[in-house]
Amino acid sequence: MKALYIILIVVLFAIGVDAQKSPSWSVFVQQPGVYYTSERVTAYGYGFGAGGGVDWHKGFSARADVNLLWGNGNLMASRFAFGYQPKSKWSPGIYLTTTLLSGHKTETLDDNGGRPPSVVWAAGVRVVPLYFDGSKGYASVLELGYGIGDDHGQYLEVTLLSVGLKL
Repeated sequence: MKALYIILIVVLFAIGVDAQKSPSWSVFVQQPGVYYTSERVTAYGYGFGAGGGVDWHKGFSARADVNLLWGNGNLMASRFAFGYQPKSKWSPGIYLTTTLLSGHKTETLDDNGGRPPSVVWAAGVRVVPLYFDGSKGYASVLELGYGIGDDHGQYLEVTLLSVGLKL
């Protein structure tokens, strides 16, 4: 986990040192699916979400979104991602992500009868192989993510479609 923080600090420092054009902003909607499993929690669902992003001149990007998912009850996934995505018509990218899952989940009690935390946290990597950029907006198909969480948790995500509008 320390390595993730060190990488994030180094990348943010590099962005600050390099003089760049002003960032461009965007908003998007998407169709995500999530599956999280650990020794104490299982959560999954498919639904819709919305978010916003900022892109810097050198290809660095940040995204934040909130997703409402249905499957194992009602689940909300909040995600922040920071990564590199060069800007061209076809722009594959890679992101470091952190995700918070809250809402209905299947929970296993510990030996003392205690419940797991109400919010589950996972950190991981997300790849965006089919991202197509235009002058007014963008579309992305089949974004894939994998992460880890507490109690030997594994987090899988698939976003079938994401469509954004540049502001």
